[in-house]
Amino acid sequence: MKYVKKFESFIQESSVMASPKEAPVIVPPITEPKRPTRPETEKIERPSVDPEPKAEKEVTELDVVKRFIAEVNAKGESVKKYLNK
Repeated sequence: MKYVKKFESFIQESSVMASPKEAPVIVPPITEPKRPTRPETEKIERPSVDPEPKAEKEVTELDVVKRFIAEVNAKGESVKKYLNK
C-alpha cells in the first residue's frame, strides 16, 4: 500500500507540475534581396601628356647624308664601302 500511495502522489505531482516555457519564435524581418555591387574605387588620375613632335625641324636629305658620314667616320670605317659602284 505504501508503494501505491507514492505512485499516486507521483502522478499528481507530474500533472500539477508546470510544463516548461516554450521559447518565443523569432521571425527575422523580411527585406528585399539586393544585387551584389562592385566596390567603388577611386578614379585614378593620370597626368595628361602632350606628346612632343619627334623632329623639331624638317630634316632634308643633305642632313641625313651628313649624319651618316659623321657616324661612319666615328666608327673608323670608310664611306666608299657603302657607295654603289
